[in-house]
Amino acid sequence: RSSRKCHAQVASFARASAVMLADRIHTEAKEVHDSQVSAQAAWWPKINSQGVPCYQATSSAVAENAPLKDAFSTGQLQFEWDAQDLLEQFDSIAAACSRVSAGKTEQMAGTGLEISVLVSNSASQTVWAAETPGSSAGFTCSRVDMDINLPPEAVIWAIYSLRERLQWDAASFASYELLCEASVQHGSQALGDVVHCRLPGIAGMSDRDVVQERFLVRTRGAEGGYAILMKSPSPQRCSELGRSPTSDAVRGTSHLSGFQVTPRKGGGLQLVAMSRTDVGGNIPSWAVAMARKAGKHKPIDWAQKLLQHCRQQTHAATQLSPISPIQLKPGSRNISEPLTTHSASSAQPYAAKHGLDLLKMSGIPEAVLMLMLALVMTMVSTLWDSLELSQR
Repeated sequence: RSSRKCHAQVASFARASAVMLADRIHTEAKEVHDSQVSAQAAWWPKINSQGVPCYQATSSAVAENAPLKDAFSTGQLQFEWDAQDLLEQFDSIAAACSRVSAGKTEQMAGTGLEISVLVSNSASQTVWAAETPGSSAGFTCSRVDMDINLPPEAVIWAIYSLRERLQWDAASFASYELLCEASVQHGSQALGDVVHCRLPGIAGMSDRDVVQERFLVRTRGAEGGYAILMKSPSPQRCSELGRSPTSDAVRGTSHLSGFQVTPRKGGGLQLVAMSRTDVGGNIPSWAVAMARKAGKHKPIDWAQKLLQHCRQQTHAATQLSPISPIQLKPGSRNISEPLTTHSASSAQPYAAKHGLDLLKMSGIPEAVLMLMLALVMTMVSTLWDSLELSQR
């Protein structure tokens, strides 16, 4: 009886030790995961939480040959467009598009825009075309759900920063430059600047270039998103900024372009992109409409490139050096690999899978010793019971 009692106590001790060890491994895994999640912010600068959205870094250096670098920040020039008006137009067109289902064409009240669906890959990827009969400047609007665990300001930074964008979208531009320092538009609570980009021509067409006033604003509502809104200034303003039309490129006009990134219910982000640009050059409206339909998948492909870039940047930012040197067998997982594919809720299964690595890098030898001692005592007790039974 005393032997069985001892055996039960040892078994209970072993179970308690195993539970304690599992808890320690789980805690260790969560600490590694949390430290890597906090490291994600390394690739985009912080942004202020209230008021005018300002990153703690510039999106790019101003072009050296820009004649009015400080014109807006010093009050010498004022922006021609109001960011809140542009946001209202953006939101109303995006909302009208979202109400149009595949196979239907509807007219947006008060605008003359005829909206139809170009692409519909379930509810997560949709592209619309919105055209005004006889106009060569129709809208393309897209909505893509992004399965990524990042705040909106991270994805917006990948679009807003010229340096960041050229890392993943350089093929879209022959050149891309900032013409002035960013300045606050106080009435709209937006951060504004002016950009000039040159787009490579296709199929024997000349290059296009466009000058745009660009604004960074917070979205309306409580979801906590951001939007980038753009519209071309007047020819006179383009001349003042040193970017008059040239003979080697056709000047285009951006009537309204932009990007909006907001959190999505259930996790992830939603990206809405919109472009209404007159490409210039007296191209017939029917040719523009045909080109838009031929390239109907481009907004989705573009969003996927953006998503891939954000994932790669996050992966690079969350690479951690090993806490202690670990010699692993060929083909085994290095403990410095990130946990970017694991949520906090999946830390415990992760710990169970990679518990040995976590033991090697953690400071919990006492738990290991306790477990080993409990196992040895259990084996001795079992052997003792067997001997007793054999002697009866």
